[in-house]
Amino acid sequence: MKALKGFTNTDWTIMAIMFLHAVCAILTGTVLVGIIAEFNISYTQAGLIDTIRNLSVIFVLVITVKLLKIFSAKQLFIFSRVAIAAGYIISAITQDYTLFLVGVVIAGMG
Repeated sequence: MKALKGFTNTDWTIMAIMFLHAVCAILTGTVLVGIIAEFNISYTQAGLIDTIRNLSVIFVLVITVKLLKIFSAKQLFIFSRVAIAAGYIISAITQDYTLFLVGVVIAGMG
């Protein structure tokens, strides 16, 4: 337990958020078939979900260098985790495919 004494509350919070993010990312992939059935969409449209998310990730990676000149790395890290959580929450509670995609894009940008 001595090794755990050096962690601050921020460290514990970040580790918990990262754990929840990993769980959400795993669950999103496993429920893709359920998403297709729920929104009555084709597999092609479901592929659009991952494509849009990946493009948003690439976009954010490109602008991250500029953002690091304005914000600290810690601020960006915390903001990214909050964006991921917000995106997954939006995706979870929506009844509309378009809003679901918005949630996925927000999570991808995180």
